[in-house]
Amino acid sequence: MAAAVATSHVGSRDAATLQPTQQAGSPGKRARDAVPFEAGAPVNFVYLHVHNAIRDELLVLEAGVKELLRQRQPEQLQEGLAALRERYTFLERVYKYHSSVEDEVVYPALDSKVKNVTLAYTVEHEDEERLFEQLAQLLNEALASSGAQQAQVVQQLACKVEEIHTTLRKHLAKEEEQLFPLLLRHFTHAEQARLVAQFLCTIPLASVATVLAWLKPSVPPAEQAQLCRQVGEVVEDQLLRQLLVGWLAPSGPAPTAQEAGTRDSSGVYPAADGGSPAAQQQQEEEDYPSVAAAYLQPAESPPAGIQSLGS
Repeated sequence: MAAAVATSHVGSRDAATLQPTQQAGSPGKRARDAVPFEAGAPVNFVYLHVHNAIRDELLVLEAGVKELLRQRQPEQLQEGLAALRERYTFLERVYKYHSSVEDEVVYPALDSKVKNVTLAYTVEHEDEERLFEQLAQLLNEALASSGAQQAQVVQQLACKVEEIHTTLRKHLAKEEEQLFPLLLRHFTHAEQARLVAQFLCTIPLASVATVLAWLKPSVPPAEQAQLCRQVGEVVEDQLLRQLLVGWLAPSGPAPTAQEAGTRDSSGVYPAADGGSPAAQQQQEEEDYPSVAAAYLQPAESPPAGIQSLGS
């Protein structure tokens, strides 16, 4: 069991584990891709790609729960439960980042253009948060018990997993069917790119690398490079732009100076004060929390140098 759940570590997405969903991976071949699609739209990152990464993670977790139900060795069952708790904790954090940027940024921006379409989604986020809390309680209880009691809790855990997975999939599908077309229709690419930047700003600095390592396999490299350029064009604060573009850069060759906005041919931002890139990066990361918080201020009172949504 430990191998079944832990082969794809948190922060990565094992190719073999995810193969069933990737075999028919081109747009239009999967039911989950049967949503409006606009090539080059930055909001694809927050909706299509984040959603598909969540769905892939749910498949991995479902396989782990099924293996738990078959497991008869106490030591391996404990290892499997611990690995499952780690992955669900990660998924809960990612889902919270996604929901937070919707509740605090996307929904208010959408309500300013299309009235009375988002309230139900905020209520659903609250319900989903309670389901994650219930799931965490069951995982902790299963890890703290043994024997027949543990087997009983694992059965309850399997039922709760089915409930939360069904709820999440319905919510994601509804967003794609109802909200995603409105974002494509009513938001320019520049406005969408700001939403992507604000989504990244909701992720704590210590978690950004892990979250993007998990997410990037869902995003084609060419689209990552294009998104780097789009985000770089709308984020005026130099520190924030450098960090966001650096995080979004596709793996492999560094984006060109045009794609990255301000990076040189080596893929490193030149230190403004002549210091080393490593020292500059450390300073950027120390300054990031306050800059990110400023970028997430309400649109009606944006910080200096930041364009508000709809401007």
